[in-house]
Amino acid sequence: MIVRRERAHPGAQLSFTDHDGHRFQANLTDQPGEIAQLERDHRGRARVEDHIRNDKDTGMRKMPFRDFEHNRVWLAILGIAHDLIAWTQRLLLTGELARAEPKRLRYRNADLAVTPTTTTPPPPPVLAVATHRRLPPVTEAEKHNPGQV
Repeated sequence: MIVRRERAHPGAQLSFTDHDGHRFQANLTDQPGEIAQLERDHRGRARVEDHIRNDKDTGMRKMPFRDFEHNRVWLAILGIAHDLIAWTQRLLLTGELARAEPKRLRYRNADLAVTPTTTTPPPPPVLAVATHRRLPPVTEAEKHNPGQV
């Protein structure tokens, strides 16, 4: 049995068994090996489960077609989307978005382009036609008080 004490992340809902802001996680295993290696394996499995949960939120939860071949293609597209999200987070995003789940990325970035507006769009700009008229000469009053004449 491996027991680990960890501090709860900010905003976590603590329960009555969490002592002094810490949580205790216990892993029962019969695998041979060092404790550190067993702990790394367990954490790696948790990351895989997080990816599976994220993929289910992305579209893997329900197959949209009745035909097996169409659903196979659907799953292949979801795999490509998963890789695209993972590489985008690893290479392009920083901070909070580099660790965000796909749902948050979708709401944060993708929906900005399709946000409906409640006001009417502004009228198109009127193009000014260039003329070769001469402006009247500036008067003495305009020289001393610009913008007030």
